[in-house]
Amino acid sequence: MEKKMLFLFNPKAGRSEIKNSLADILNIFTKGNYEVLVHPSQSRQDIEETIVRKGADFDLVVTCGGDGSLNEAINGLMRLGNQAPELGYIPTGTVNDFAASHRISKNMLVAARDIVSGSVVETDIGCFNGRYFSYVAAFGAFTDVSYETPQVAKNRFGKNAYILEGIKRIPLLSSYHVVAETDDDEVIEDDVIFGMISNAISVGGFKLARSYDVTMDDGFFEVVFVKKALIDFFNASVMLNALLHPNSDNVYTLRAKKIHVRCEDGLSWTLDGEDGGSCTEATIENIKRSIRIRVPS
Repeated sequence: MEKKMLFLFNPKAGRSEIKNSLADILNIFTKGNYEVLVHPSQSRQDIEETIVRKGADFDLVVTCGGDGSLNEAINGLMRLGNQAPELGYIPTGTVNDFAASHRISKNMLVAARDIVSGSVVETDIGCFNGRYFSYVAAFGAFTDVSYETPQVAKNRFGKNAYILEGIKRIPLLSSYHVVAETDDDEVIEDDVIFGMISNAISVGGFKLARSYDVTMDDGFFEVVFVKKALIDFFNASVMLNALLHPNSDNVYTLRAKKIHVRCEDGLSWTLDGEDGGSCTEATIENIKRSIRIRVPS
């Protein structure tokens, strides 16, 4: 029996390779016994709203784009609740951290074939003050780089564009007095330059240390806060060292199902590499195994 697929893509993600591969991708899905409705996103939040309007009528929703497009798809599916279909993802962004965590190929045709023939797993999703995210909520040093870097630079330099943009941020780095409380009553209060609540094996294209022991469906976040340090080039290495080598005096690391973060001066957050807005308080909760996603077998 033929199944129904809603295929949404961002024509501007990454280097826009989707334009050259669209026919081949649709051919793979059609041969996989899917009747496909294609929807190119027209504006910000269009993917999310289209899924909310139409997603319950399909067996599978597939999104093609970067982490921002995936974030919209996740929010649409979470809003559907029990009516949400399975999710397929073809990554075409600059970094694609979520795809790396789920072993999803960066080759669009391979990713499409894996959607048709792969396995279905359940994955945790984060909730940030009522807004969902797929793999990371972060604030502080360099976290605005992903959405402040011009698209033309991403297209030309790839991940290196983020590094170049990050260098510009070094003279502007500052610290934030933060109070963080977890659901099991662990409290951190300190001046920090960076904070990250994540469910991923890589962030910003850098793989986290194995000692974080990341599992995508265990209901826990990996939480990192980098302490205040001298505002110089050392900060960049401090933060990177925190991701790669968590056992450091400069770093707080913990695991939590839920965490509340306060900062009287306000924090500007990034959700899945996109602007998450500013607030003085944020409650971040792990919604365990809330999305069913197709991954390679």
